[in-house]
Amino acid sequence: ISEFAEEWANFAATLEVDACALYDAFIRDTLSSESVFEVRMWASFRTQSVAKTVVGALQYQMALCAVPRIHEYYQNHPGKKSPEDHAELLIAHQTFGKDP
Repeated sequence: ISEFAEEWANFAATLEVDACALYDAFIRDTLSSESVFEVRMWASFRTQSVAKTVVGALQYQMALCAVPRIHEYYQNHPGKKSPEDHAELLIAHQTFGKDP
């Protein structure tokens, strides 16, 4: 938060909460689960995290749809249903550190 103080203040404003109060509520674990998720996503997008990578990969399909030749391809191949035929996203997770 200290590296992105202005962004944190803007983010807190979107949640209609004071920036310091939001931080305190997050640290004390008194936020709603929805707000905790929003804070975690906000933090994730400030680094090269898994969340940022996955969102980028998911947006790849939208990028394919924006290419005019993709539309032509699907017009010429009615059996194909979407750009998913061009890309596949596999997600895996490996936990390091303590055993569960």
